[in-house]
Amino acid sequence: MRNNGQLILTLGFLLLASGCKMMLTSVRLPDPASSPVPNVDTIDTVIAMGTESAAGTSDVLAAIRVSTQTPSLEPTITPTEPPAPRSPTPTLAPAYQQKCLPVQDLPPDGLRQNGVIVLGGLQARLYNLKTLGKPVIPLAISGSYFEFLSNNSAVSPDGKKFIYLEGSPDPKGYIPMRLALRIVRADGRRVAVSQPWDPRWNAIVSWFDPETLLMAWDISYKGRMTVVNPFTGQARDLEPTFPDVYQSHLPGTTWDNATNAVYSPDQTQVVYLRDDRVDPEHQIVLWDVKSRAAVWQRPDRGALAHTPRWSPDGTAFAVALDGGTGKESQDELFLVNREGDERQLTHLATTGDKAVFRGLTWSPDGQSLAFWLDYRHAVNAYETEELGVLDLAGGQITLFCFGTGSARPVWALDSLALAFEIDPVNLPIQTILLDLQRGNAYKLADNTYPAAWLKTP
Repeated sequence: MRNNGQLILTLGFLLLASGCKMMLTSVRLPDPASSPVPNVDTIDTVIAMGTESAAGTSDVLAAIRVSTQTPSLEPTITPTEPPAPRSPTPTLAPAYQQKCLPVQDLPPDGLRQNGVIVLGGLQARLYNLKTLGKPVIPLAISGSYFEFLSNNSAVSPDGKKFIYLEGSPDPKGYIPMRLALRIVRADGRRVAVSQPWDPRWNAIVSWFDPETLLMAWDISYKGRMTVVNPFTGQARDLEPTFPDVYQSHLPGTTWDNATNAVYSPDQTQVVYLRDDRVDPEHQIVLWDVKSRAAVWQRPDRGALAHTPRWSPDGTAFAVALDGGTGKESQDELFLVNREGDERQLTHLATTGDKAVFRGLTWSPDGQSLAFWLDYRHAVNAYETEELGVLDLAGGQITLFCFGTGSARPVWALDSLALAFEIDPVNLPIQTILLDLQRGNAYKLADNTYPAAWLKTP
């Protein structure tokens, strides 16, 4: 009885020990439903447990098979998108190119250009390019006369006639008491003029056709003009239908010393300077004469110096607009068509901190613009004034190393050359001819400035 009880007790201890051993060696696996494990290899492990048998008993052997799962060590590769190619940084076109040309003497074989240049100065005269200025034909009939050529003159559309204002000074030295319109041909011959100068007029604006002129009244008349035939004296007034024309009696506060309104060649539209006394900046407005409505308008801080220029075919006008916000002017050139669609032609303000356009002039073929440019290409850089030419087709500005000109550049009739004035240091004022096609510059005459380019008679 005692042996049986001892055997039972020993067996109980063995079972208890094996249970604890199984608990210690068991591996708890995650629930596959909640944590899926990819590609798992199963490893079977056999653990053998034994104990010495007591007297009268058999050896107790228990073989327990325990299954465990070990995750695979194979790497999982997640596909990634290939890197996007880097976009090239856009290269901005330069705002301008520069050409510095030496001034040469006239070539012995003559100039390539044709025509007669009207030169102003101490004595106005005609300069025949083919005869190299010989003979020079004076415009004045005597020394008691002088000519207003820079702002009171115009070339007829056919290029054969030149009209200007001639005055006879008062013997006591006062302002001219007698003014008259004069017309001269390229050969120096005068053309009879029947129309006397009207004291209400302020300036010769332009020719409309070979027979009629546009004359601007004084600015106090708020944009009123007269279309007149100088050969017959027949005239009609253009009554302004546009409101709030800017007016001032201070010198230099009108466009080209005439009036703050510029008509299209067919007189159906007009660009004018509006001051409604509300906006702090003046407005440049494109006005349709028939509908009496504004087609386009833009504020312009430098509007008093920015005379709009209609293209030769009358389809658009070019104008400089000052978009600067600081003390310096930052002009850009714009082209505006008759429907009011505008296109910016230059981008100088993006590189420099000053740009001021003066003397804007169309080439006869309507493909280029010439001007004087006061420019500083970067902050704290040296300010320069240079002659510039803009090619409208390519959008390229070329600055030539000629500066300090006051009169507007004058285009050759074939649009391949320019005549302009320069004021060299310690030298007299000179008239220079620039051959744009060949890249040559020649001095034509001292103490003169160009006023017009006429056809050879």
